[in-house]
Amino acid sequence: ALQFNTGHPRLGWLSRNLLDPSRSEARTLFILGTLLVVGATTLLIKLPAGVLGYAQSYPPVLLSAEAWWTEHWHDLPALRNNLINRPRQPLDLQWAGPLEPLQARLAAAGWKTHPALSSASLLRLLAPDPSATELPLVPQFLDGRPDTLRLVLAPSSPRGDGREKAEGNSVPNEASQWRIIRLWASGVHLTPGDTPLWVGYVNCLEPWRPIPWVTILRTGTCSGMAREILANPLTDLDLRTVRRESSHGFAGEGTVLLVRSKTINQQ
Repeated sequence: ALQFNTGHPRLGWLSRNLLDPSRSEARTLFILGTLLVVGATTLLIKLPAGVLGYAQSYPPVLLSAEAWWTEHWHDLPALRNNLINRPRQPLDLQWAGPLEPLQARLAAAGWKTHPALSSASLLRLLAPDPSATELPLVPQFLDGRPDTLRLVLAPSSPRGDGREKAEGNSVPNEASQWRIIRLWASGVHLTPGDTPLWVGYVNCLEPWRPIPWVTILRTGTCSGMAREILANPLTDLDLRTVRRESSHGFAGEGTVLLVRSKTINQQ
C-alpha cells in the first residue's frame, strides 16, 4: 500500500486508514463523515447571521439595579435550550455592567478567547489526536442569539491539554479541567445608569467524538461552580450566590452567581 514517508501523526493516520486498499469501508465512512462535518459546519458558520436575521428585536426592559439584585434575578432565564428546544445548560451566572471590564479581569487570571468554528478551522475536527487548544468552539444560542462573550481557561496541570485517547464516543478525564464562560445579552438594562445585564454560565469543556474520526469541544456537566471559579479574579466586585427552587436535574443545586460593580447601585 502507498505510504507517506513522514512521521507526522495526522498523515500517518490518513495513510493507514485511507490509502490502504483493504480499508475501503474506512474510506467510505471517512468520506461520508467528512461530508456530514462540512455540511454541519457550513450550517453552524452561517447560522448566527441567519438566526439574527429572523430573531425578533425588542426594546430593552428597564429594571432597577436593586430590584434585580434582591429579587428579580429569578426572572431571567434559568436554562439554555438547544435549537430543538431541549435543555442543555443551566444559566448560573448574571453580570451587570459592560463586558470589557469583566473580560479584562478574567484575562488577568488566565482566561482567553478561543477560536470559533469557521471554514478555516474545519479540518481541525478531523485530527486523529487533537489538543483542546486546536479544536474550535461551536456557537451556542439563547433565544435565537449567539453568545456575545466566550472565554476559556486552560488547566493548570501540564497534562491537561485535552489530548486523551477516546473510549467509545467520549474523551474524558483531563479534558474536564478546561473551563468556559459564555454570556448572552439578557435584554434587561438596570437603572439608574442604563447598565446592561448579561446572563450565561461557567462550565467545563470536553473533547467529544460523535463519530470515531471527528472530535468537537462540547460543554460538560460541571454546572454550579461559578462562584468557586470566579471568586478570586472578581474579588473586587460584589458577588452574591442565590438559589433557584429547582436545579432542573443539573448539577449545582440551582445556584446562580450574581456579579456587579460595588458602585453600580450608587449611580
